[in-house]
Amino acid sequence: MATAAGMGIGAASLAPPPPTMAGTPPRVRLGRVRRRCVAELSREGGKPVAPAPLVQQKAVPSFLVPMAPPAPTPSPSSAPAPTPPPLPDSGVGEIEPDLEGIVEDSVDRTVFVASDQDSEIMDVKEQAQAKVTQSIVFVTGEAEPYAKSGGLGDVCGSLPIALAAHGHRVMVVMPRYMNGTLNKNYANAFYTGKHIKIPCFGGEHEVIFFHEYRDNVDWVFVDHPSYHRPGNLYGDNFGAFGDNQFRYTLLCYAACEAPLILELGGYIYGQKCMFVVNDWHASLVPVLLAAKYRPYGVYRDSRSVLVIHNLAHQGVEPASTYPDLGLPPEWYGALEWVFPEWARRHALDKGEAVNFLKGAVVTADRIVTVSQGYSWEVTTVEGGQGLNELLSSRKSVLNGIVNGIDINDWNPSTDKFLPYHYSVDDLSGKAKCKAELQKELSLPIRPDVPLIGFIGRLDYQKGIDLIKLAIPDLMREDIQFVMLGSGDPGFEEWMRSTESDYRDKFRGWVGFSVSVSHRITAGCDILLMPSRFEPCGLNQLYAMQYGTVPVVHGTGGLRDTVETFNPFGEKGEQGTGWAFSPLTIEKMLWALKIAVSTYKEHKSSWEGLMKRGMSRDFTWDHAASQYEQIFEWAFMDQPYVINNPPPQTTSNKNERSIEMTPSALVGKPAYGRMRAEHRAELVPKSVLLTNNEGDCDVDRGNSFWVKAALVYEAVTKHHIDDSNKPLARDLLLWIATQCYARIHPDDPILPPKADDEEGSDESKQMIDAIFLVVGFLSRLHKAMNKERASKATAAAARDAVDDTFKARHMQGIVADVIKLENQIPLSHLFDVAAHVERVVRDAPNSPELKAKLAAIATAGVEIDKYELGFDQASFGGVIDEFCWYYSPFFNNHVPVRTKVEQVAGVVAAAGDGDVAVAATATVSKEEGTLLDRLHASVVRMDRAGKGSGGGGGGKTSRIRTARELRRAGVRFAAVEEGRATVVAFVSAGGAASSATLRLPALAHDFKLATVARNLLAREHGEQTKPVTRYFQMMNELVMDAADARVLRRAGAVRAAAAKDEEIFDLIKRIDGLATYPSVFMAMDIEIEKVEEFYVKRMSNFFVRYRPAVIAASSVVAASVVAIVATRKRRG
Repeated sequence: MATAAGMGIGAASLAPPPPTMAGTPPRVRLGRVRRRCVAELSREGGKPVAPAPLVQQKAVPSFLVPMAPPAPTPSPSSAPAPTPPPLPDSGVGEIEPDLEGIVEDSVDRTVFVASDQDSEIMDVKEQAQAKVTQSIVFVTGEAEPYAKSGGLGDVCGSLPIALAAHGHRVMVVMPRYMNGTLNKNYANAFYTGKHIKIPCFGGEHEVIFFHEYRDNVDWVFVDHPSYHRPGNLYGDNFGAFGDNQFRYTLLCYAACEAPLILELGGYIYGQKCMFVVNDWHASLVPVLLAAKYRPYGVYRDSRSVLVIHNLAHQGVEPASTYPDLGLPPEWYGALEWVFPEWARRHALDKGEAVNFLKGAVVTADRIVTVSQGYSWEVTTVEGGQGLNELLSSRKSVLNGIVNGIDINDWNPSTDKFLPYHYSVDDLSGKAKCKAELQKELSLPIRPDVPLIGFIGRLDYQKGIDLIKLAIPDLMREDIQFVMLGSGDPGFEEWMRSTESDYRDKFRGWVGFSVSVSHRITAGCDILLMPSRFEPCGLNQLYAMQYGTVPVVHGTGGLRDTVETFNPFGEKGEQGTGWAFSPLTIEKMLWALKIAVSTYKEHKSSWEGLMKRGMSRDFTWDHAASQYEQIFEWAFMDQPYVINNPPPQTTSNKNERSIEMTPSALVGKPAYGRMRAEHRAELVPKSVLLTNNEGDCDVDRGNSFWVKAALVYEAVTKHHIDDSNKPLARDLLLWIATQCYARIHPDDPILPPKADDEEGSDESKQMIDAIFLVVGFLSRLHKAMNKERASKATAAAARDAVDDTFKARHMQGIVADVIKLENQIPLSHLFDVAAHVERVVRDAPNSPELKAKLAAIATAGVEIDKYELGFDQASFGGVIDEFCWYYSPFFNNHVPVRTKVEQVAGVVAAAGDGDVAVAATATVSKEEGTLLDRLHASVVRMDRAGKGSGGGGGGKTSRIRTARELRRAGVRFAAVEEGRATVVAFVSAGGAASSATLRLPALAHDFKLATVARNLLAREHGEQTKPVTRYFQMMNELVMDAADARVLRRAGAVRAAAAKDEEIFDLIKRIDGLATYPSVFMAMDIEIEKVEEFYVKRMSNFFVRYRPAVIAASSVVAASVVAIVATRKRRG
């Protein structure tokens, strides 16, 4: 018989109920039922299937096996367990948990009904169910009621319960702190039978999982000896624990494993989870998902949301600790952090560190702050704590959601700590609460005097120093003031001495008491919160819930939640309090005096303030609905950092299958948003290829005739008109039939092919491939051959090829060919190139076309001698020509390789997410699409490895404008080879030396916007984005037309006819599709060199003030000349 260790839950919870169960009170029975909910859920199915864990499991230690009587033998007449729900991850690797001890009779079948007394603590407001339910995993360092040190514990103790009430399956993963005082909080948590070994910090460290099911949430506790020590959660009287990085690294690893191995309620959470990581303690989770799970196919369907509660705490440790984290070396950039010089300890200190929170900012799919105002503040220099630039670059995924409050604990109509209850409809109890508070504090009981309160820590951040300075002025007013809090000993002593100075007006309660905080919140008329920064703030929410009017500093969540009173609003009186700014003593006193005056002289307005505050919805149910929207947005996009798997190919080449575009972006909501915003550059206009299944600007019928016309003109050298349209149609369909038969000799019959609108998918694919090879690429190849023969320069050759497609309808086709959703596999093109020349030559002899082509033959056109200009062996050279012509960067090297032994194709699998590497082997016909080849050609590395993009992460550097750099002595030059990876900064050294920034020249022509936007769309969701990073750099270099002129004159932008304003406008429009942050390490390193040079140069007085020096010198020179001329005349 299985022991409790083999079961997924504690054996004590499975024991039969005692005989006296029926006689126990309802509340006791209800508590027992809640404690057994795990066992009740576990018997709802058979043996669950779970993915294999990524870290090693070990047998359960004997000292943790709970003693329990053996489970009774199941009755033969017992009904079978119902069918378990479908598992989200079956087949990923199976483990067979030992559940033989869980039987029907081991769980009490009695159904209990909660008593009236229990119903009082339940929220009578029915929760709205979510339209789409998710498996949500919260990872946090604290959660109430188990462990709490601040607002983080309140959020993680309440938000999961609110989301579970909406129908989601929710798990909270946190440490099992056992410091003596908190031990009792985990009394109902049972050992799960699961424990893993985590490889980090120079060894393998075993952690154990405990579990409690409460309020429809799975509370999972990670147990390790490092969590068993006296003190608070993060430190003791001597400061923070020195191994906090180790403690919370274990937590993050365990949180990633918990959904895969813990069978909670009978089955695992699986791989499609929403990880909600809170502050730096959990910030390693998104990095682990991207670096250690997704590359192996695990958690590819999961997303992560970083919730920033306080940006001041980031989990920064020395850089030497990075190897201890167990992450791959190439991921160091994701956590890399460098302190500014002023923050370093000594001259030899390089300031290098690792930053947990920064890693999450880089890799999380969405970022949430605890208020909308705080989401803006973290992007500023003042509030960004050094991460402002990185957070600014991720504004597109940055949102703010105000925290909620638990109305079961904070409700003036039911609060157990209040002597009298009241509500928005009956405020009489509030005056009584005020009188009782004055009596408790030994203050004169005066209902006409406003009572001002403060609750919070006594430290600089809460603005206590301002209160201290303002008290003498406030005490001259007819008011009373009460403060509750602890912290700085100096402020604590000041509170005691101030109380002795103003015995009838001031009371200072040093320490903290939950009951007193409730009574102060209810008894005060005004709550003062002069915080210097406040990510969200809860006391102002409690105050408004209790009809106490807040007076706050307008920062962060305080500004979001407190609306300044306006007696002359459009709809009458508006507002719930006063938010003053900036934070000065004068402004604070002004706001308080206005509030006091309103209280004394405008009773009806004051009552309106109270009622409007009490009517505001700050419940967790409201916040949960907003988080659901964030989750929905996160699942719309691909994971922000993901290593794409290699492309899947069909083993049987003759098997009929529809090969869709290799890009995973097409058809996704993220691409849909890009498509809607930039329809002109992403939606086909003239030619519609096979892969497009959505709305477009051209129907398939018209698209077919365009293809037929171009193929007909290429084969017959005749322009098409109404008389030969039927022949063009028959010729294209005949060529498609014959090519298909040669490519698929085992199954040579092409399915129905009436035309491109009604034909089968196989016929459409074949027609598209023939159009690209015969009607388009052959025309491009012949134009390139003509220019090579004339030995034209690269610029002249590119202009001449443009003239080949100068007709407006041809320019539309040129643009459509490169569009992301218009791509077909290159294998189709290679197959057609191998056979189409012979097929066309056979056309005049075919029974179907012989008579129709006879008239063309009499006009001197010898179709039987048709030459395509290339074959399958040399088709790689044609693709090189295509890439040269379509590249957004000007390349001085015109492709001359047409023979198979000269082909040096770019070997780059479609969508691999890495920078492609140039190879000298023959181009394989199975790799990618035309867009993939173009992308590989503009991002490939040198053979020496220069231009490596590095791993996933790092910081995005910013560059000065072109005019600023030019003023500092930086010259611009265009490189001969047009690739995004060849950005280089060359300096001879020294602050006064010259320097050159070498850039690939941007080729401004009619197709640049389309090519650039489709390359950027292709890079969306990839780990490395060289092209995207290049256009972001250009967006920073070019801030106006004058900057565009600087780059144009230097050759870094090639635009023969375009105006500077047009170049500036195009660069800005292209950058609008860029994804942030797009880190490309090689380019960022060069940009850092530029910034370092700029700072050194501008430190020189004559360089920094060069225009003024020149102007002054000119004035002096003119004056000297005038004086000399005057003296000569007098002389």
